[in-house]
Amino acid sequence: MKLKGKKLAVVVALGLVGLVVAFFVRPTSLERYLNSIGRNVRTHYVDLFPDYSHYAVCETDSAGFTAFQQEFQLAKFTDKDAQRDDAAFISWRSSGRAPDWWTPSPDLSDTYFRFDGDHWIMGKLEGNRLYVYAGCH
Repeated sequence: MKLKGKKLAVVVALGLVGLVVAFFVRPTSLERYLNSIGRNVRTHYVDLFPDYSHYAVCETDSAGFTAFQQEFQLAKFTDKDAQRDDAAFISWRSSGRAPDWWTPSPDLSDTYFRFDGDHWIMGKLEGNRLYVYAGCH
């Protein structure tokens, strides 16, 4: 009888480990979307509950970038936007948590963004690389 209880405990523990692994290795909705418009998608997610930073890059063309802008309802960042109280969050500078492959230029002239409360998403196309940063702070 004791052996059956131990086997059950092992099976339950392995099932829980499987669920945790499946949760953390599943692609995010952003990653799935970028795979639909580009290739060689890379993402890096930093969870600082309740805050987060999500870095992503993929290879795409101008049509893929236009589709990205429309999908996420992004607007071009302008000098007027730079006067917003929350404009400090619109930056391509790394917070120190970005991966090594995160190499966008700091230039904001071709940046598109959207704020939604404390959350934001921004993107820009440099050559054939679409850089995306989403965050909450």
